[in-house]
Amino acid sequence: MAQRSISSFFFKGAAPAGAGAPATAVAADPTSPPALANDAEAADAPETGTLKRKRESGDEGARRDETPGTGTPGRSHDHGVSATDASVSPETRAAILAAAVPPSLAVTAGRDPRRRDAMRARLGEAVGSSDAKRREVRERFKWLDAKHIVDDKGRDPSHEAYDGNTVRVPRDLKLSASQKQYWDVKSKYRDVVLFFKVGKFYELYEDDAEIGCAALDWKMTVSGVGHCRQVGCPESGVEAATAELVRRGHKVGRIEQMETAAEAKARTGSKTAVIRRELLEGTSPATAVDGDLLPLGAKTTLAPPGAAHLMAIAEGPPSARANDAPNGRAARSQGSENVAETVAVGFAFLDAAAGTLRVGHFADDASSRVALSTLLTQTSPVEVLVRREDRGAEARVKAALADGGRARAASVASVSAHPDDARREDASFFPRHERDADDAIARFFGNENGIDGTEQGASSENARRLSAVLAEHPAETRCAVAALASHLTRLRRAAPLLAADAATHAVYAPSETARLDGPTVRHLELLCGPDGTREGSLLSKLDTCVTPGGSRTLGTWLAAPLRRADQIAERQDAVAFFGGFASDVEGAASARAETDETDGAHAAGRLRRALRRVPDLERCVGRARAASAANAADPRALPEPLAEKRHKRRVAALAAAVAAADAVAGALRDVED
Repeated sequence: MAQRSISSFFFKGAAPAGAGAPATAVAADPTSPPALANDAEAADAPETGTLKRKRESGDEGARRDETPGTGTPGRSHDHGVSATDASVSPETRAAILAAAVPPSLAVTAGRDPRRRDAMRARLGEAVGSSDAKRREVRERFKWLDAKHIVDDKGRDPSHEAYDGNTVRVPRDLKLSASQKQYWDVKSKYRDVVLFFKVGKFYELYEDDAEIGCAALDWKMTVSGVGHCRQVGCPESGVEAATAELVRRGHKVGRIEQMETAAEAKARTGSKTAVIRRELLEGTSPATAVDGDLLPLGAKTTLAPPGAAHLMAIAEGPPSARANDAPNGRAARSQGSENVAETVAVGFAFLDAAAGTLRVGHFADDASSRVALSTLLTQTSPVEVLVRREDRGAEARVKAALADGGRARAASVASVSAHPDDARREDASFFPRHERDADDAIARFFGNENGIDGTEQGASSENARRLSAVLAEHPAETRCAVAALASHLTRLRRAAPLLAADAATHAVYAPSETARLDGPTVRHLELLCGPDGTREGSLLSKLDTCVTPGGSRTLGTWLAAPLRRADQIAERQDAVAFFGGFASDVEGAASARAETDETDGAHAAGRLRRALRRVPDLERCVGRARAASAANAADPRALPEPLAEKRHKRRVAALAAAVAAADAVAGALRDVED
């Protein structure tokens, strides 16, 4: 059923006198979106649809205009004549049609349309056709069109420093006080779908409304408090809507009411005070920690088994040193020409759901970028941040991701290194120098004395551990970590990084694992099949793990197979024991080996049955880490409902981690018995 304005339920347009012909709907603008065109038809011709539904409701009075057996319309059994017969007089035809209309609809059809317009005006609705209202809205917000849009610095998309995450709102745009709150935030977060809290509802406006209409199948209107294109939902449905939008790859945020109407009046002393609203937090596919990637209606709280990484990549100038390059020995042997073609690359990636941060660096070939492709193949990031000043970095990362053959491409964003953005919490910053990076990391952890300062607290302890890890890496790696910190601060989502467990990730580990670069992994279809999904890959054929953590570990092993004989033998012995395979033994040890094989097979069966009941321990611990750092990440005094929700989330995360640990311990005890 198409939506209609409130006043259309009270006042219907009058039918032409002496005729039962339905009113003709106003044609929708052909340039408007399909959803808007349908809305125009429904809004301008509600009477026809109302009469039709009433006549088809099943009562006998509405069925009298149909001849039994033939289904011929226009025949009245009470009068014995046809309403379409040319021999019938106009007076008789009008009486027949009037008798076919129920009394309740006859009263509605005779109401004055001027009264309907007056009621619309009282309700704050624009008086006139839907087509005119949409034209007015399009003209009012034409500055959002691609040919008119500029960022907050006034740069259009053709400018090399254009920031697509911001938008300049015209100063002469007439806005209500609440709408000014929305557009003040939206001007700095154009890349985020923003839910705006109005009473007991959450609303999306303009471009965000188009996303909600397409992704959630919500009906779009051009009236209401927004005075623009908008969709919305009650507060009970915003969690499911957020989950679906994040699952589709959008960043989603909420502008919450930070006080009640009574508190706003007491604060300002005015009866018309505007409730204070602020952006509470943002969620993206790479920062979801509470099962936000689930489809609508899902009951489980487990995220998909694959890790969703947020990665930052920083490139340094071409270096004459090739010591860290995988092919450094060959480069040095061939002279200085090949050595000069290497570039230093630092990276950091965060698995917010697991609460882990991995950092590293490498020297890559400036032309082939094989190491970069290998890193992206190993980690499969969902979001990638590159420095805008690193010319061509965004194109190189996109090309490497495209060559990876993944079915779902990652989003790549270029971040400015301008010093003015260093201390802004509503802007992302990607430093170029080591000192700026250290200052940004220290501010993120709340330690103005430096990243390895002396302040106490859990976040300071994590900062010191991170400082110890970063001591082994060059400035590019520190810049990448600082970019992650700035990005999460902008999204009000700093908790996963504050509590993350930091360690070093080696793209190539020659002493332990075989070197498999990105093209090799793709061509062998180790992790992805021909269509970019797991189907048809070696991982899909070997993965019989009963836990998501086991599937992730198996994928890591396949991408980096062992090369040391002792480690390979140890892994094979474990597989032989739990699989019940025959061992190559001789003499007196054969009987003991057969007993071990039987015990191992039984133990493997008990272990698999026990692990099926175990939740994803790694994800549970990650959620508990993030929940424990929530207050440090956002020290704002929240209203009681929001503070209570945060407290419940924290308690639930800690309880889930404890329950998961108990379940794992119980599974191990079952195997030992």
